[in-house]
Formats: sequence, structure tokens, C-alpha cells
Amino acid sequence: MSKPMYEDANILLQTAALMVNPTYQEASSFVLSPRFVLDYEPFVAKFPRGSHEFTLARRACAFYETLGTLWKHGLFHEDLLFDWLSISYMWNRLKGFALGLRSEVGSEALYEHFEAMAKAEAEWSKRKASD
Repeated sequence: MSKPMYEDANILLQTAALMVNPTYQEASSFVLSPRFVLDYEPFVAKFPRGSHEFTLARRACAFYETLGTLWKHGLFHEDLLFDWLSISYMWNRLKGFALGLRSEVGSEALYEHFEAMAKAEAEWSKRKASD
């Protein structure tokens, strides 16, 4: 991949600005908290559809799905993105929720870019560690 350019840094900075938005901060804080339930069925039992917590989990997934869509289409420089965020960590926190909701609604496309980006970031990390 080519070296990051100033345009790439601008996208990173714009995304960083979104991450300090209270809406994202609340979602992220919940996902990282001990209250968050990793498996879908117990999650929904504790936080049913329509609950504030269910919405927070969806917001977090949507944020990373948006990043994944930009990444998939080459609009977010991979080295900058993966050097900055631990996407695979967030995927591992949200995977049960994302895959459970995907199965429930019957849409294989739901959060597919988030999942693919997390796998790519994990592989990128392994490559960087061996360099």
C-alpha cells in the first residue's frame, strides 16, 4: 500500500472528531463496560430490542461498519486506520451482538464490513509484528 498522504490524515482526524461525540462516547463506554453482555441471547434477555442499551450496541456496530465501508473501498488508509484503532478488539467485544442480530434479521450483509475489517486488522498486526 502507498504511503499515507495529508488527505488520509484528514480522514483520520475527522473520524477522531466523531469519536469524541457524546453519542459515540456513550456507546463505546457501554460496550467496554462490565455491564456489556458478550453473547447475543443473554444480551437481548437483559437488554431487549428498544432498550437504550440495545441502541448503544447498534450505534457502536454502525460506527465500525461505516469505518469498514470506507476501508473496503480504499477511502481510509489501512496503515493509518489499523495503527490507530484496535478494531479486532472492538469486534471481539461486539461479535456476539453483531452475529446474533445478523442471524435474527436474516441479513448476511449486516456488519459484514466491520467483521472483514477486524480480520484484516488482525492479519495486519501479525505482519507488522514480524517486520
